[in-house]
Amino acid sequence: MTERDRLLGLGRDELARGAYFAAHERWEEAWHLSVAPEKLAVQALVQLAVALHHLAHGNRAGAASVLAKAQRKLASPDSPPSLGESPPIDMLLVHVAIDRLISELATGATPDPATVSVG
Repeated sequence: MTERDRLLGLGRDELARGAYFAAHERWEEAWHLSVAPEKLAVQALVQLAVALHHLAHGNRAGAASVLAKAQRKLASPDSPPSLGESPPIDMLLVHVAIDRLISELATGATPDPATVSVG
């Protein structure tokens, strides 16, 4: 397992336990070790973690802004279907979660960050 994949897994675990800032930190480290086209997908994970941190602290506008940036990164036709190993992060789940959060924010709802899973 590469160091990047280890960091991706650590970030996934941090996200699952609601430690959004810690997930951001691990995924940012993984981003520095990534190359295109996966680099954009890892950056989208970083932005998802930041958005969830914003939501957990009541910053809806900040969350919406960062989610829109993450959504654009995942729109690339080269975006990988998964990242990491053991188990991999399902980027389709990430994309669906980002779209759902954006939709909920647009309707005035307050999304629950704990409902987000990346596989």
